[in-house]
Amino acid sequence: MKDIRKYTIKEKFDALPYGERAARIERACRQMNISQAQLRKIWSYRITDKNEARPSQLLILAVELGCGIEELFSKKTKYSVNDGRCADDRPLP
Repeated sequence: MKDIRKYTIKEKFDALPYGERAARIERACRQMNISQAQLRKIWSYRITDKNEARPSQLLILAVELGCGIEELFSKKTKYSVNDGRCADDRPLP
């Protein structure tokens, strides 16, 4: 379970055609004021990592990828929204 990524950001970018992917990554990095290397670190965070993306970064990425913020979280994280329940089937606090 420790090898599961915290976010689905990379998968969402990888689903785009190459030219569009490169342009969106560049635009998102510019808006977040981070390097592409830092974005790669963010999308590589594992669910066991204490590191988190900032909410403002998640919002920019969600807009850039055309999805909701909750869709950026892996289904295995405790932050995933699934019909009002946590990923481990507990009710949301």
